[in-house]
Amino acid sequence: MAFGDRLAFARKQKKMTQGDLGVTLDYLVKDGEYEHIDNETLKRLKEVQGLDSDTRAHVFATIDAFIKAAKLKSIAAL
Repeated sequence: MAFGDRLAFARKQKKMTQGDLGVTLDYLVKDGEYEHIDNETLKRLKEVQGLDSDTRAHVFATIDAFIKAAKLKSIAAL
């Protein structure tokens, strides 16, 4: 039985939902890769994953532009 199956079984025995745990199964099995990403950000990333490739590229270009601007602003403040 895989970890996810064991977790789901134990959770159901305790009559708990994923919401009660406060994290998704993906979060638990990713070995902390997304440890510092809040649920709101993860939700948005999952929504972006569902977009068509052209729209997703535009979203990422916009995000990249904002990140670059923020980094330049912090460098200029030095």
